[in-house]
Amino acid sequence: MSYYVSPDFNTKINSDPDLPILMLVHGFPDHAYMWAGAVPHLSSLGYPMILPDLLGFGGSSKPTKPSLYNYRQQADSLSQILDQEGVTGKRVIPIGHDWGSATSQRFYLYHRDRCMGLCLLSLAYQIPTSSRFSLSTANEETTKRFGYPQWEYWEFFTAPDAPEVMRLNLERFWEVNNGLYSSPLPEEKGRDIWMREMFCTKDAMREYITRTGKYAGGYTVPLKNYPDGEKLKQDFIKRMSRDGFEGPVCYYLSLANNTMIEDEKLLCEKDENGRDKRVSH
Repeated sequence: MSYYVSPDFNTKINSDPDLPILMLVHGFPDHAYMWAGAVPHLSSLGYPMILPDLLGFGGSSKPTKPSLYNYRQQADSLSQILDQEGVTGKRVIPIGHDWGSATSQRFYLYHRDRCMGLCLLSLAYQIPTSSRFSLSTANEETTKRFGYPQWEYWEFFTAPDAPEVMRLNLERFWEVNNGLYSSPLPEEKGRDIWMREMFCTKDAMREYITRTGKYAGGYTVPLKNYPDGEKLKQDFIKRMSRDGFEGPVCYYLSLANNTMIEDEKLLCEKDENGRDKRVSH
């Protein structure tokens, strides 16, 4: 796993042993550069930072075996980075986004002795469970709860042809992730529902990317107005043209195939003091 550290990292962590260390963990389909906008501000506050490229992204290796992407192996890899940089004690605050949030949660649970806090973005805390994951059940339950299948996009990401479909249509996939579409429903008061349209509507992501089905007419969604948006898009296209999605989709396949169920069962057990391992004490 490749990673980056902030300037004067070792000087800072050695001069003040109580100074928190921020570990910024990106998600899908990003890499460590995702945090470029946050780093200057956090650096101005004096925090030392570690920014890994998670397995499958950026400068890290990109195996295509889903079991290698399970939470525990990822958490242990992050711990090895801390060892490499000479980080000791309970002073790390993992800050995770998307799959980085899931990985950060499990890093906290597996390596509590290294963590003084935890910050989660985009994905709430996923309580460890001994029950096997079922994609169809998850979509049925969220449809009952929210009115739409919240995990529908997993049907595309776990399909055998998904990596090639995304690679051949990178600009359209960028639009999937960065589009802006206001709801036509009066009760939703014009709020952006593009993510719901793409991620929680049956076959929508595949159809938009490939200009088929509902999107056979070639509709192109307006994009969010990011600073340097065109540069970000071109960097994404260049990176994913080079790296592909065969590795990144393994995060979805790893959970969908229950490759980490035995590790999760262990987290459901009590610790040596009879306390629940799944919560902070």
